[in-house]
Amino acid sequence: MKSTADHGFQSARVVDTHQLIPSLIDLSRIVLPITIENMRFAICLDNKGCEASLELRKIYQLSSPESNDPEGYLRIIDESGEDYLYNKKAFEVIELPQRTERKLIATLG
Repeated sequence: MKSTADHGFQSARVVDTHQLIPSLIDLSRIVLPITIENMRFAICLDNKGCEASLELRKIYQLSSPESNDPEGYLRIIDESGEDYLYNKKAFEVIELPQRTERKLIATLG
């Protein structure tokens, strides 16, 4: 069997992950980056008080929640292109047909 050095790669060091993650960390709160597989969308149903940031009846991309986000809020990528917390009551999280979702994701490029 050839070693990795034969292919011009440096050998990787094996690390015991138990040493990296203390047992007290709640792994369910770790936020993963947004990927096409876990991308979600919501439609704005109430923009009262946020008219400059949100358009009524527009579909917005949801961003992954952060560990300190309060309950009842969604992290929405708004008109500024940045993600902000908005009251969950102002949105309806939606599932799009796969064809529509693929086309929408292609526009995010």
